[in-house]
Amino acid sequence: MLLSQVRAALQAGFLARLARAGFIDLTPALAALMPALDAEGSIRAADLAKRVGLTKQALSQSIQELVTRGYLEQVRDPHDARAKLIRLAPRGSALRAAGLAAKAEMAERLLGQIGPGTAARLAEDLRALLAALAANHTMPR
Repeated sequence: MLLSQVRAALQAGFLARLARAGFIDLTPALAALMPALDAEGSIRAADLAKRVGLTKQALSQSIQELVTRGYLEQVRDPHDARAKLIRLAPRGSALRAAGLAAKAEMAERLLGQIGPGTAARLAEDLRALLAALAANHTMPR
């Protein structure tokens, strides 16, 4: 499907920009988790799993990978000694900043290539597609 090709191309461009910024150890799956984390503060794994639409069990390996690679850190929950909280490590904060810069650069470049009129029509068409999907109950909750 055309949207899958667009997504793949955007993802490849995004990961290439992150690699040029020094973040060479990210897989697409790991990179996809980072925007779900707040820049400030911490979150329980179960709450993060809900936010990204995964089970806690499915998410736990990715969290551990990100901790091992220095992007996240786990700390004790001050309100529940049995629980751990996940938060961005300094390297994760740097990745977040690089990711925002990469997205802005990609958006600016693409806007320059397709022009504002085409970009506006594309956004309108994508909103219509999302509305149709929602009306047919095909969107994840």
